[in-house]
Amino acid sequence: MKEKIKIGILGATGTVGKGALEMFGCCQKEYHYLLGGRNKTHLEQVSNTYLKDASYQTMLIDVTDKEKCIEFCRLCDIVVDCSGPVCELGFYIVESCLDLDIPYVTVSGDKIILDHIEAYRKDNNTPCVLACGLSPGLTELLAVYMTQQYDEVEEIEEYLGGKSYFSQSAIKDILAALILHSDEEVGMG
Repeated sequence: MKEKIKIGILGATGTVGKGALEMFGCCQKEYHYLLGGRNKTHLEQVSNTYLKDASYQTMLIDVTDKEKCIEFCRLCDIVVDCSGPVCELGFYIVESCLDLDIPYVTVSGDKIILDHIEAYRKDNNTPCVLACGLSPGLTELLAVYMTQQYDEVEEIEEYLGGKSYFSQSAIKDILAALILHSDEEVGMG
């Protein structure tokens, strides 16, 4: 029997982490989940709510502890990082994924994390998928589709708006990116 892919979800008890668990609900039995968070009781509550029929483990983790981040990532085939805000918690999770060659997915997509990954990764080609929150999605797929309709494209300018709920972590990261890069045009994830 083929071993199940192990998906690590950090920040599993937060607003975004619960949303990710809800999305994984349709394929609970196909994967093994490792849920990471700071509170054991909350981890058990979300596990019982969202992963009733799934194979899972929970792990207490402080994402500001580099050794704990490495320990968590070593147990995963892919890491979905829903912890935040990255502007306060730092980059130990993505660094651990890059060091261990484990694909990394995050809802954050601002320039802060992108700049850090580009500086840290050097020749490393470990997949890193950013901005799985508000954007990308259909917005970027439409832009790609449009570029394929022409022989040459000089520029695409995209505007995105909506009426979404932002967690406190997301708001902190967005504001930090705007302050840090106030003299540049900055895309937000």
